[in-house]
This record gives sequence, C-alpha cells and structure tokens, in this order.
Amino acid sequence: MPLRGQTDAPIELLVAVIILAMSMSLAFYVINQSSEAQCLAELRGQVRSLESAMVDVAIGSPPTSREAPFYMKTCGNIKVEGLRFVKYTSSIYCRGCATYSSGCWKIEPVYADEKGILKPVTDATLCIEMPMDIGVEDEYNPLAPPDYRPGPSDTRCISLGSLPCPPNLANCKSELSSTVINQQYWRTLGKADGVGSFVIKLTKRLYLSDVSGIMGQKGYIGVCALSEENARAG
Repeated sequence: MPLRGQTDAPIELLVAVIILAMSMSLAFYVINQSSEAQCLAELRGQVRSLESAMVDVAIGSPPTSREAPFYMKTCGNIKVEGLRFVKYTSSIYCRGCATYSSGCWKIEPVYADEKGILKPVTDATLCIEMPMDIGVEDEYNPLAPPDYRPGPSDTRCISLGSLPCPPNLANCKSELSSTVINQQYWRTLGKADGVGSFVIKLTKRLYLSDVSGIMGQKGYIGVCALSEENARAG
C-alpha cells in the first residue's frame, strides 16, 4: 500500500504546475498591457508634437515652416493605418476642443477594428488649437484649382486623400455615415508602398480667394509627408 505522502505528491505537483501557468499568463498579460499603454503614449506624444508644429505654422507668417516625425505604430491590437487632418463642422465631434461650439480641427491616427471598420485611436486623437479659417492642403498637388498658389514644392510629397479612409486602402469602411462624411473636410495620409514612417513638413502658404467678387488672400498649411528615407536624402 502506497504511503499517504506518495499519493499526495502528484496532486501537489499538478496544483503547483497550474498555479505556475496561471501566474505566467497573468505576468504576460500585464507585460502586454503595459507595453500597449507605453506604445499609445508614444503615439500620443508624436501627435502632440505634430499639433504643436501646426499651431506654430498656422499663426506664423508665410513661409513659416516646421517638421515633425510620425510613425504608424502597432500597439497591441491597434495597427495604425493612416493619419487624418479633419475639420469637423459639427460640435458633437469637438467636445474637449477650445472651438467646441463652432467646429474644430483634429488630428486622428486611425486603425481598422476586428470588423475592418476604420476608427480613430481615441487615446492619441488631439484637437488642433488653430483658427478655423486656416486650411490644410497638399503641399504638392498638380491637380489643384487655379486659385491655389503653392510655393516651390517637393514632388516626392505623398498625396493626401480627401476622404476619411487613406488613399491606399481601397476597400476601407468608415465608422461614419456618408452624410456626416460629406459635411466635414478631410485630408488623410496613408502608407505609401507599405511605408509608415514619415517626416511631415508643414509650411504656411497663401492662396487667392474670391469672396463676393472681392479678391483676397487666405492662409493654409501646406502638408508634405516624406518617407523617412526621402527626408534623410534631403
């Protein structure tokens, strides 16, 4: 007849293995959560630097210019697929912004959820605290209308899309209805040939504006997104 201690030993070992497995699972979960939180904090820091640069350019005189890096990171289940500069005309999308009542400008990194619907990364979305009458346009846009007056431009600039979805995502689904989309103003940067690391150059420009038959000048921010490789090449 086996001794009691010999009978209990396998059970105690099994319990110890289960406890160890649960402890390791919990440790990996905590590590992954901490890593994702740190990644999102870094993403928000990039957006904050970009927002600060845009404000400097918006309030400056032409040709005030700033640069900011931006990396389309993957933070856990959140894989950044694009970057939106959006002018919301409805205050419902502007809570927390200084220009809450009259609309707002926002910078929104976006990702596709498990259903493939593109959504902003809430933890890294920021208001751009600049005047609403300042525009955001492609720095290099060969199809621009005649009254658009860009300065000397770099043809390597990656074109921005005019919809919530990045130009490189052909089958993208937006979280917004078509009515809402058509009421806002979008400039969206996507990955170029799979590249998601950019240096974004911002330059204050002017364009001619005809308001009620009176010609004038209005300011806008010309956006030139260069791949990191092209930016290094100068």
